[in-house]
Amino acid sequence: MTEYRLYINLSNGIDFLKQEKSNNLVRFIRIPSSWCESKQWDRILFTLSDDLLMHLALGYHCIILDTSPKNRIPRALWQGIEWIKFVLYKIWFNKDYIPEGKARLGYKYFLEQYRKLPRIIKKRIKYYKDFLMTDELRISCKYRQTDIDGKKEEMRKILEEYLNVFKKH
Repeated sequence: MTEYRLYINLSNGIDFLKQEKSNNLVRFIRIPSSWCESKQWDRILFTLSDDLLMHLALGYHCIILDTSPKNRIPRALWQGIEWIKFVLYKIWFNKDYIPEGKARLGYKYFLEQYRKLPRIIKKRIKYYKDFLMTDELRISCKYRQTDIDGKKEEMRKILEEYLNVFKKH
């Protein structure tokens, strides 16, 4: 069985910590839905967590956790993660990746955006190719509805409770 790593997408994804009781330390990433909406594809890739990229290159199954105030998949997952997969498959494996889910019709658009990426972004992603220990990406997403959208103080309390539970293990 492939080892997995949990990644909380900040900030609403923090709500998942109320359920997370395993000894598997979660990691944090930030893929803002607003960057997907405003088509800041290069920014998403440039700020992508080195930790996530390395775990994917090593073949870990990376599970991205996020929540939405509405009962629907967050844009960061259905569009942002699909964009990331598209680029990683192209650079690391020299393969075409057909986006899935709500982004399934976005192949031509993603290809256009990929061609427009600055060289420095492609070079950053290519760096991890030297560490590949897999022939496929193992990345999946989980989401659910939240009631803490924009409530920073409540998010902080959830983090404190999680840390207290984790310290006991």
